[in-house]
Amino acid sequence: MTYATGGALRDQCPTDLLEGLFTHVANLDPELIGNLVGAYLDHDATDVLPTISVPTLILSGDRDQLTPVATAERMQRAIPGSELVVFPGHTHLVQVEQPHAVHAAIDAFLRTRGL
Repeated sequence: MTYATGGALRDQCPTDLLEGLFTHVANLDPELIGNLVGAYLDHDATDVLPTISVPTLILSGDRDQLTPVATAERMQRAIPGSELVVFPGHTHLVQVEQPHAVHAAIDAFLRTRGL
């Protein structure tokens, strides 16, 4: 389902943005796509997360099929002092679906840390 939808709520994303994204991906070399998907599935930074020592904000949509909330929660527990903001009803492209809410979350995170 994720690949069929592009991981997005299409009715909440600008059509031209999604069309551009999908056109770009459709024109990529199939071998490259296979390598990217393989790398994505094999990637694991679990051992690195506890070493992150900068303010870290993790954003997640609760309908994200590529990086589920459970994964974001594990990341948040592993990164000292990190914060997780979950956007109900949104996907991996929450920043496109709800740009104002995402910007507000980032602004609040920076403001509370004096950044």
